[in-house]
Amino acid sequence: MIKRSLLALAFVCLPMLANANVISLEYTGHITTLLGDSQGYLIGDAVGGKLAIDLSKATYVALDVPNTAKYQAPSSGGLIGNAAGGDSQGWDFVDVYNDSHVNWLGEHEDFFQISDALPSALPGSVDNLQITLTLKGFDWLTDLTLSNVNIDTNDLNTLGWSFGAFNQFVSGVDSSGNYFFNSNAAIFSLDSLKLISADVPEPSSIALIFIGGFALFLRRRRA
Repeated sequence: MIKRSLLALAFVCLPMLANANVISLEYTGHITTLLGDSQGYLIGDAVGGKLAIDLSKATYVALDVPNTAKYQAPSSGGLIGNAAGGDSQGWDFVDVYNDSHVNWLGEHEDFFQISDALPSALPGSVDNLQITLTLKGFDWLTDLTLSNVNIDTNDLNTLGWSFGAFNQFVSGVDSSGNYFFNSNAAIFSLDSLKLISADVPEPSSIALIFIGGFALFLRRRRA
């Protein structure tokens, strides 16, 4: 009876067995273009950071277009997290195109982009970190969950048109009652990129392993 109960519980857990795919993104670069007040950055400033991207934390996933996935979640949900601190209010986005993005030359390519909400110091504004990757020379995306990504490069030709940006969008109503929208940004090119995926067992998977071990223990005890 115990054996049958454990087997039934295992089958209940099987649909939840999928691993949570966590991607580590580490980058360095330098500022190349300024828009608006540029948020204090200057041309040539060095930038860099590390992010953890957990696609299992997405609260909305769109798969309407073949070989294309769009993941979305409130920033507090942990879809994109800064390894050195917490998230702010806002929304995070991850776009993945497996050979389905068409560039300005009409070529199909792999394409990856994130938009990570950041704390804003200016009232009425929304800040975010954007990183867009269009790597050249190889087919680097194999599926829409980024399960097999392993990139560590500082080759500028491979990095191609990849870039990042610290964006600040300011909106409001002026003294005349007119709506306004301004954008301040510091855009940077990438000097190096490390993008590594790692499968992390979810709690349900760990529970399933425990059930299997417990069943083996009972079997030995009865023997």
